Amino acid sequence: MGPLKYLRLHERPTDDRPLPHTGALDIVNRNGRAFTRDENNDESGILVETGTPVQSKARVITLDNGGVVIDGEVFAIGDWHFEVNASDGTTVSNVGASGVKAVGTINLTGAATAGGTLTINSETYTFRDIADYDAYYEIGIPPATNGLTGSALITYTETEKAIWQANFIATAIDGSDDFNSPNAVVSARSNGSTVILTARNVGAGGDAITVTESSANLGLNSKYILSGVPAAGGTFLTHTGITYTFRATADFDAAFEVELGATAVATAINMAKAINGSDGVNAADANVTAKASGSNVIITEITGDGTISSTSGTASNLTYDSGTMGNTTAGVNPQYYPIDITGFADKAVGTLTITGNPTATETITLDGAVYEFVTTAINAGHIQIGANALETAVNVIAAVNGTDGIQVADTKMSAAGGGSGVVIFTALVGGTDGNGHTTTATITGGFGSGTLASGTPASAGEFTDAVVTAFTALNTSIDLPFTATDAGNDTTITSTVHGADINGFITYESSAFIAFVDTTAGVTGTAGQTGSQMQNGSYVYTLVQATPANKDYAWFRAAYSTF
Repeated sequence: MGPLKYLRLHERPTDDRPLPHTGALDIVNRNGRAFTRDENNDESGILVETGTPVQSKARVITLDNGGVVIDGEVFAIGDWHFEVNASDGTTVSNVGASGVKAVGTINLTGAATAGGTLTINSETYTFRDIADYDAYYEIGIPPATNGLTGSALITYTETEKAIWQANFIATAIDGSDDFNSPNAVVSARSNGSTVILTARNVGAGGDAITVTESSANLGLNSKYILSGVPAAGGTFLTHTGITYTFRATADFDAAFEVELGATAVATAINMAKAINGSDGVNAADANVTAKASGSNVIITEITGDGTISSTSGTASNLTYDSGTMGNTTAGVNPQYYPIDITGFADKAVGTLTITGNPTATETITLDGAVYEFVTTAINAGHIQIGANALETAVNVIAAVNGTDGIQVADTKMSAAGGGSGVVIFTALVGGTDGNGHTTTATITGGFGSGTLASGTPASAGEFTDAVVTAFTALNTSIDLPFTATDAGNDTTITSTVHGADINGFITYESSAFIAFVDTTAGVTGTAGQTGSQMQNGSYVYTLVQATPANKDYAWFRAAYSTF
């Protein structure tokens, strides 16, 4: 029989069973509480565990709003992503999008160096020889041999040690070894001599997770990002001291040159071919391999000395991203939930007054979109002249709003009637951005100003109100794992589940004016049932509230005293 893991207690009257054996204790379920009963059949006390319980805590985050938040800016907490909406309050920019978790890769060419480190965000792991590997945030190093002697001695190859090391790293990060807890922000798995790191949360925020190392035989995937075709003569580095130069097709004829493609994607392919030595001109780089992925080039270190330094060069339209997640697979935000600020961000407006009916070829121009008045409108960009100014104004409204059967709606502003021969133009998006929409006309009358005006942004406090309103509504439909409360110009966001697990939720924002600040970390509390007790010689602790669904455990304590 194995060790007893638990004892199920049944409710019984006080004296319905034989006495316990001399020197023994029975455990009795009395009204759902565990009592001990001695050899005289007396219930001698409540079962109290020795130790000091941990009070559970929810994670509390402050969304600090230090300025103007505008339409289209996004922020995220874990897998939940939000977009500020100052246009219609509901439509988001990525309808139907599916979230993707950022992925990074660690490449092993052998065993790590004792004392070397691997850091993922703020968590640093130190490599230790297998005999010294016995603590939190440590990763074991595989031995060089099996430890035997003579004919039984086996010396492991670098490839074998690399595979073994990859497994050690993955189990430490995932918390499946004997010493570590799961990493807060990434999970890991080994695949031969590589470690695949995957962000725990979906979205672009995972791309910003930093991964750095200071050990031999470890290399991190990095990438070049092409935003366009570089200029001929520009340079980039792939490894210490190795420089490639971009050349036009007619001039591409020497080693350490890359043929420019017609597009960024074509140039990325040519970069990968040059580095891998498959373009017919270059020899393969001895230190790295490359793979084109759209307009990116993924670089994988193969020498394992941890010294890739592709950070300089003169090439235009080319940037280098090293030491972060997302270089193997970029994170993608899922469909946003809207934060409606339309009730706070006023939309810019402008007025067109038609005092004389336009003539053919006269125009109005709305932020670069030209509309020409014609006697018979059959093409986009045309507005039909009516019998009088009132009728023409109606046709202007229909053309701008895309309801005349010819046009598509203007992308910057809408139009509405403002009286006889008057058209009111309103920016589609609230805030100050609409104040820059230009308006000109060649007709009699025209616009009162050269731009729309009077657009005002939501204040910091109003943005807070919008976040609280959105979170409250979402908690009635999709049950967010956090709530939001008003803290003046800031928003206090509190997790509904207690514990340390939620500390790993990635926070991300695209606005320069908002920032997440952790005020209280989540703490995993000592679980139990209401009424459970513990003691440590100084205090008796009683669990006064237990909500297992939310991992919420509130303990009170009382000090020992004589009486």
